Amino acid sequence: MDDIIFAIPNKSDFEEVRQYSSSDMVTKYLTWENYKSIEDFRKFFENSYLKKVVFPNLFRKILVNGNFVGTLHMLTREEGVIQIGFGLLPQFWGHGIGKSIFNKICEFISETYSSIEIIRADVNVNNIAMIKILESYGFVKMRGLDGGRFSYEYKADILRFKCLLFSNNDVEGLFEVGNLQQTPLSDFDYIISFYEESRINNFVKEMDNIGFLVIDNPAPYHYFFESRFGEIFDVYLIASSFFHAILNVQNTIFDKSGFLSSKLNVKEKQYFSVCYEEKYLYFLIKIFDKFSKNKFIQIERIMESLRDSVIIPLARETGEAAVDDITSIHWKNEDNLYLAYKATFVELEAEKIKNSIKILFNVICARDAMNPKMKIQIEKIKKNVKWI
Repeated sequence: MDDIIFAIPNKSDFEEVRQYSSSDMVTKYLTWENYKSIEDFRKFFENSYLKKVVFPNLFRKILVNGNFVGTLHMLTREEGVIQIGFGLLPQFWGHGIGKSIFNKICEFISETYSSIEIIRADVNVNNIAMIKILESYGFVKMRGLDGGRFSYEYKADILRFKCLLFSNNDVEGLFEVGNLQQTPLSDFDYIISFYEESRINNFVKEMDNIGFLVIDNPAPYHYFFESRFGEIFDVYLIASSFFHAILNVQNTIFDKSGFLSSKLNVKEKQYFSVCYEEKYLYFLIKIFDKFSKNKFIQIERIMESLRDSVIIPLARETGEAAVDDITSIHWKNEDNLYLAYKATFVELEAEKIKNSIKILFNVICARDAMNPKMKIQIEKIKKNVKWI
């Protein structure tokens, strides 16, 4: 592993930095001018490079295994935002060093500057290698800039969260789940695995002590943490033994939703038979429950599962639609299951969700395949949900 150091500039750097800053291959991607004149370069070296060495405007030379490879510039022009820029000598391009250096820069910022909320990087549109690094790290392109540049940003609390978990010896793995849609209500979803299940409770206390506060605990081992700058982390805490068990499932005794069976690709033994209408009602009851608790993001996910694992295969089975795959569906009429299908695509607003739930409820009530147990559940919903 390469030893990467961001060292404070000194006078002995003169020739190395001059070679770097006068290279056409390097400066075409940077914001500063190409210093062809040694006097112009000397002014930059003495008035900027050597003097700007403290936050919020600082230069560092980048050393890899003791060798000079380039420079780093970090500055703050607005409160809570740090802008970064770095460049490497051409002989170090294409070897993966840039990505390693970028990781080190982001870790350095997260560990050193607690007041920083946003990390920003402006990049030349032709600097494809740097754009790939930014996007792979999770930076989001915000806007175009003059001079053929893009501005990318990343939330520092996400980085702090990941770095803290990586340095925690009790945490075995961190897995990003992601969102169905990036909306104002979206959060950041993760699964955290632990080698020892007994360490999970200690972990929650530790997170609270370092500024990630628990704001909700809707189920055992399911927590919502809020960071200093208001980012929400939706986290499932799981022992790694659970993963081992789930990945070695042999048979399904029953699966009311059919979701896990399909994901794990295991066959269902016919101990219990669950028809599509029963699965539909199972999901619908979950939707009613989440709506009563204003869990709109979770409703969105349940509706996706209802659509993909029940409505679409049921429509194919009954001949109400011709289905090539989940994205290629040809409905034969625009009623019943078609209405249910459309209702699962809903904006995350209370009234719109309520209207969709009403449609879903009316559709299941109109189905013929209603056994006595389902009828009892339907009557219970009518009794308990006054607005249905």
